[in-house]
Amino acid sequence: MLSSVSWQSYIVGIGIVTILYYAVIGKIFYSRELMQLISRSKEQKITTEREFIPSSIDPAEQVNRIIGQIGSIIKIAADQNTPQPELFFSLQQLIRSYPLIQESEYRGAVRQYIKEVVEGYGSYDLSEEELTQLWKP
Repeated sequence: MLSSVSWQSYIVGIGIVTILYYAVIGKIFYSRELMQLISRSKEQKITTEREFIPSSIDPAEQVNRIIGQIGSIIKIAADQNTPQPELFFSLQQLIRSYPLIQESEYRGAVRQYIKEVVEGYGSYDLSEEELTQLWKP
């Protein structure tokens, strides 16, 4: 009986059984974590995409855009317990994608908004020095 089963059939069968086993274990014990992992990858794609910002756009409109994106990044980071250095890096990358705001009179308002939103979630503590570092190239 055992001689009628080839090694190739045996390995394929064991592979299928192994995949099914881990799928059932994942579904039973890790369904919540798997769903969070799937939704996190979708959210990261949304927040990491950079949109092209033409220089003809009014700085006030750019401020509205960046404020919306900053709020989203901080909310997602707080919900997912993202480490503070990763949040800092994400904010720094976002600010770099808006060069007109870096030299405009709105810089202080955006900086204050970041400080208020971060303090509002209470998960992070950005110092004044770190807020200043966000604007460095």
